[in-house]
Amino acid sequence: MKLLKTANKVIIEGVKSHHEHYSGTGYPDHLKGESIPLCARVIAIADALDAMIFPRPYRINPLPIDDALTEIQINAGAQFDPVIIEKIMNQQEQLFTLLLNVKCKEAIGCK
Repeated sequence: MKLLKTANKVIIEGVKSHHEHYSGTGYPDHLKGESIPLCARVIAIADALDAMIFPRPYRINPLPIDDALTEIQINAGAQFDPVIIEKIMNQQEQLFTLLLNVKCKEAIGCK
């Protein structure tokens, strides 16, 4: 039960803080760098990629995956944790394949 409470706390902190920017310019608490919970730093990157590569009501045409990954790299150190971005980019081929599979499944309605 204690493990579940700890996991819930980590997830709640991650969701609450995923709009914080590594530079300290995000919200709600203007946390900076390593003071942003790790879970939130990971969620921020996943959320940004999701927003860029899938259609949104405000943008019907999503970005190609490689353009989205470039945008993430551009914002490393400002919006995103540069260490996490570096690790993601070291696994870029696997990430590209994963994202492409997810996009294909969504496009044909598979769950």
